[in-house]
Amino acid sequence: AWYEEEVDKLDEIYDGEGTMPSVVFSHMPLPEFHTAFLAARSGEGAKYVLEQELTPTEVTSIRKDGPTNENTGFFDSMKEHGSVAYFCGHSHSLDFQVEMDGITLGFAPQTGFSTLFGDNDLLRRAYTYHFDENFDFPGRDTKADRKSGQRAY
Repeated sequence: AWYEEEVDKLDEIYDGEGTMPSVVFSHMPLPEFHTAFLAARSGEGAKYVLEQELTPTEVTSIRKDGPTNENTGFFDSMKEHGSVAYFCGHSHSLDFQVEMDGITLGFAPQTGFSTLFGDNDLLRRAYTYHFDENFDFPGRDTKADRKSGQRAY
């Protein structure tokens, strides 16, 4: 598949001695977002990087927001190929981040003018992602508070 081929090419170009860490930015969430959120909420098998309180409707939407509920194995491929994070948008009102199996799964915050659940008074905001030379996250920056606009970090 395309992802594996591209990561393998980059490994050869930049390292040649193993897997180069990578980050995936995509529009749609993977099915594992729902699994990871529930695991973090229960405290078993995943942990919050950035927690968000969700209504039951929003929790259900995590599972239904993907183009299909079919699991294509992309998350497993990311684990095998050294990806450290997968960030997506799609659901403008979701902005949690959860780490599961060494991969951070995160929704980006709303940047547009309307949301899936009609909470259109949410502020438009963005994240800045900081990576060190090992692709670890020494910090995330500039998450505005959901209602007040105050900086949360």
